[in-house]
Amino acid sequence: NVRSGVYRGVAGLRGKLAGGWTWESAALYTRAYTSDVSNNGARESLFQQALQRADSTAFNPFGVTFKVSGNAVVPDQPYTNPKSVLDTFVQTWRHDGFSAIASLDARASGPVLRYWGNTASAAVGAEYRREQFLDTRPAYVGSNPPGVGLNVDDNDYLVASYAPDSTGNRKVSSAYAEVVIPLVAPTHRLPLLHSFELTGSARHERYSDFGNTTRPKVGVNWKPSAGVMVRASYNQGFAAPNLPTLYAPTRFIVDSAPGSNDAYRTQTVGNGTYVMKRFSTGNLALKPVTSIGRSIGLALEVPRVKGLSITADYWQIDQSNVIGSYSDSQLVNSDAAKLNAYTQAQLAAGKTIAQIDLGSGTANYQGDPGIKRFAPTAADSATFATYNATRPPAQQAPVVGLIESRNIQFQNLAKGYASGVDLSLNYQTPNLPIGRFAFNADWSYMIRTYQLRDVPGSAPAFIERLNTDGTTRWRGTNAINWRKGNWTAAFS
Repeated sequence: NVRSGVYRGVAGLRGKLAGGWTWESAALYTRAYTSDVSNNGARESLFQQALQRADSTAFNPFGVTFKVSGNAVVPDQPYTNPKSVLDTFVQTWRHDGFSAIASLDARASGPVLRYWGNTASAAVGAEYRREQFLDTRPAYVGSNPPGVGLNVDDNDYLVASYAPDSTGNRKVSSAYAEVVIPLVAPTHRLPLLHSFELTGSARHERYSDFGNTTRPKVGVNWKPSAGVMVRASYNQGFAAPNLPTLYAPTRFIVDSAPGSNDAYRTQTVGNGTYVMKRFSTGNLALKPVTSIGRSIGLALEVPRVKGLSITADYWQIDQSNVIGSYSDSQLVNSDAAKLNAYTQAQLAAGKTIAQIDLGSGTANYQGDPGIKRFAPTAADSATFATYNATRPPAQQAPVVGLIESRNIQFQNLAKGYASGVDLSLNYQTPNLPIGRFAFNADWSYMIRTYQLRDVPGSAPAFIERLNTDGTTRWRGTNAINWRKGNWTAAFS
C-alpha cells in the first residue's frame, strides 16, 4: 500500500510606495510525502529459524508432506503452512519519506530615472529558502540495529535491499536586481528606431553547502516600427545538485546470479563473471551545474489584423559539470585499463611480472578507485601462474583477487548542449454578438540536444539524446477562451 500526498500554503501582502513604486512579499511552505507499506514482508533471520525447526511451527517450503515408501522418500499429501507458522516470520515492511521547502521573499519595482522622454525602471528582490528531505526505514527494514547478532551493514527482509536512513537540508539566501533602460522612445520619431531599450539583471545566491554565486543576464529589444520587435539576450545559469545526490547514504545490492563481469580477469584468466556487491552513494564534493544561454527572436503584430501577434525565438544552452554516474561496464573497463597501464609502465621500468604488485586488497590498489578487490588467494595465484606459464611476457598479467564491490557515485561527468526554436501565436477577436474569443498556441521545436560525457579509460562519449532517450522534437499547447458577460469557457 502506497500513500502519497502534497500540501502547500502561501500567504502574501502587497502595496504601493512613493514615486510610483510597488512592493509585495510572500511566505510559502510546501511538503510532499510518501509512505510505502507491505503487510506481508518476510524477515530473513526468522524465516531461516522457521525452516530449521522440527516441530509443528516449522515452515514447509515444498507444498506437500512426505512419507517413506520402500527405500525412498516420496510426496504424500498437499500441505499449506498455517497462519500460526507464517506469523513467526511475516512482519510489516515500511518505508517513509518527505521533501519540503519553506521560503520568504520580498520584491519591489518602479521608475528610477526620467530623461529625454524616457523612463528607466528597476526591480529588486530577496529570498530566503530552506530545503529538506528525509528518507527513513524502521529497524531491520533499512539496516539491522547493533547488538542483535545480525550484520549492521545489511537488512533482515527478503527481496529488499539494504538502505540506511538518509536526510539532508540546505539554506539558500538570494538577492536580485533588474533594470530596463530605454534609449529611444516612439516620441523621438527616428527612422527604423521606433524604440530601443537595454535590459540587465543579476542574481546572487548563497548556499549553505556550496558558497556563493552571481549570475548575470543582459538583453536588447529593438523596434524598427510599431508592430515589429527584434530581441536578443545572453545569460549565465546555475543549478545546485539536488539534496539526494549530495546526501544519499552508502547502500549496496548484491548481484543476481550469474553476476557481473570483471573485465581484467575476463581478458586474462577467463573467470570474469561472478557475484559481487554494488555500492551507491551521494557525493558532497559535487560542483554546481553551470550554463550559458543565448537567444534571438522576432515578435510581430500582424498588420491589418488587430489583436494578432506572432513570435519566434531561437535559443541555445551550453551546460558544464552535468551530474551523472558511470555505468557498471564503464567502471570495470576503467579498472582493467588502469591495471594494464600500470603493468606496462612497470615492465618498461625493468620489472618482471612476478615483481609487479597491483595492490589488490590494499589501499595501494592500482586499478580504478571505484573498484575494491579482495587480496589474492592461493587459488588466485595458482590460476594466474597457469595463465602466465603458457604466454609470452607481453601477454602475462600480475595477479589480482576477485572484485569485492563496485562503488557507483554521482559525479560531474558531462557537458551538455541544447538548441531549439520557440513559437507562439496569439489572437483576440473584437467583441462579437456571441462574445469575445482568444486563441493561443505555444510550441517548441528541439533542434539538437546532446551530452559529451567523460568515460574513464577511453575517449569522451557523445550521446545524442534525441536518438537515445525518447526526447521529442515537437511539443506544445493550444487553447481557446470565450467570454460573454459574466460567462467564460475554455478548451486546451
